[in-house]
Amino acid sequence: MEGLVTNVWTTVGPGPGGQPISTVVLESTHPPATWRVKEREPLEVEVAVSGLALNFPPSRVVALDGMVREVAVTGQEDGVTLTISLEHPSPPNLGVAGDGPYRLACWFDRSPLRSILQGVTVLVDPGHGGRDAGGRGPINLLEKDVTLKVARYLVAELRAWGARPLVTRHDDRDLPAGTRFLAARQGEADLVVSLHTDHLRDPEVRGLKTTYWTSDPESEHLARHIHRCLLERTGFPDRGVHRSAPPDPHLRVPGVTVELVCISNLLDEAWLRSTTFLSRAARAITRGIKDHLAAASSRPPAELPPQAARETRAPAPPDRTRTAPHTRREPPAPHVTGFRVIPVRTHLLSEEDDMVEVVTRYTRGIAEPGDVICVAESPLAVTQGRAIPSSQVKAGLVARILSKFPDPDGSLGTPQAMQLAISEVGLGRILLGGVAAALGRAAGRRGDFFRVAGQPLALIDDIAGTMPPYDRHVVLGPRHPQKVAEAIKRATGVDALIADVNDIRCVDILASTTGHPEALLVEALRDNPFGNDDQCTPIVVLKPLHRPN
Repeated sequence: MEGLVTNVWTTVGPGPGGQPISTVVLESTHPPATWRVKEREPLEVEVAVSGLALNFPPSRVVALDGMVREVAVTGQEDGVTLTISLEHPSPPNLGVAGDGPYRLACWFDRSPLRSILQGVTVLVDPGHGGRDAGGRGPINLLEKDVTLKVARYLVAELRAWGARPLVTRHDDRDLPAGTRFLAARQGEADLVVSLHTDHLRDPEVRGLKTTYWTSDPESEHLARHIHRCLLERTGFPDRGVHRSAPPDPHLRVPGVTVELVCISNLLDEAWLRSTTFLSRAARAITRGIKDHLAAASSRPPAELPPQAARETRAPAPPDRTRTAPHTRREPPAPHVTGFRVIPVRTHLLSEEDDMVEVVTRYTRGIAEPGDVICVAESPLAVTQGRAIPSSQVKAGLVARILSKFPDPDGSLGTPQAMQLAISEVGLGRILLGGVAAALGRAAGRRGDFFRVAGQPLALIDDIAGTMPPYDRHVVLGPRHPQKVAEAIKRATGVDALIADVNDIRCVDILASTTGHPEALLVEALRDNPFGNDDQCTPIVVLKPLHRPN
């Protein structure tokens, strides 16, 4: 039986010897028969894999990690092809590991990035601080808090890419104007990035703006690279690159001010609650700095060593009998000790889709009786028409007031989300939940709001809480999740569950048809194999592991 490619994704992490690598991973139900690698151009690598068929539509996986730009995934008559676009030449290395899913990994050494950034000192300035709060969003975010969060992500990225970051402030403190850029004035920094969020009179204006300081002729070059990388990674409206006098007239190094968004705009403020957005912005700024330094360098790029196309035969798969998809067999053996986790990529789901049909189509040949098919609650809600454009929600005065009280990082932080919450459970439940939350905090407890107001409110994803094109929507919790789980089991013959999982390792199982211990299911999903970004893996198949006899 031909194997199926279930997912393709990219990551950055330590490789052999502990050095950072960029990795493209192809996951499949069977090991590939062969793979053939061809460097078609210095910045393009083609990996042709035979013995596998594509289980999802042809797609592009955007990485923009400094080394890998994107991966195009296409199906061919005799297999699958990955076309990997690079930003710097680096020889590919391949290998197969795992067993359900099997993983064909193609990795690239990131030393070209470190050679560009090694020894470069970047002064990171989180704007404002202390009594100077900067701009305030229409709900409750303060600019000084947002810039400090972004600075922490940026420092981590710069350090990982080989640069030496300095920071003007590490916490919420007042900084005298004369000391904020002292390190740059004294020649300790090679360039300066000051982080801000614009606050404008017109609340409808949103998007990115970058300003370069006239203190150094290289500032404009730096600003344009950072601005381009931010636009590529976020897709936000472009408010352009502008010039301004430096904040310190004695500065003589390249410097820019990055206005990440307009905090005065409700949608932009909502994005500032997203850790995904903040980390993406930090990586984009680092990539822009790298591109500026690479373009300014007179060193010629390293050439790939000449290599002919290589063909490698994978090891033979273990001898095993494979059951036809979605056919009944005996119940799984007792003493399940855990699960192998297989994320399943799909097309971008919409309200035109039926989740039961989607699951049946994409898990055929992957899930068998005895497995567990897991469905993420937000994509299920989208297929049920529960993604509401924020522009269509008219928030009343009460919703506007109440939205200022929840945690800024919570799911009811915008008036639109609060208005929909009121529509879901009624104003009385919301007010009772607020009283319970206040009493609970006084007693050192958390979660009393949702226990009283209703657990379905915890399932609401606020604006920017999910992937495009639903990043301007409020996504409510799914309707009748238990009925959906039961319908999936009837259609596939495989147990199913609906789960709400996030990137801080919280798992809430909303519905289930399986008798497996919940603790084992939670542990299998704790690392969020669904993803909270643009992974397009709303389905996960869990294959049980049994204690050996």
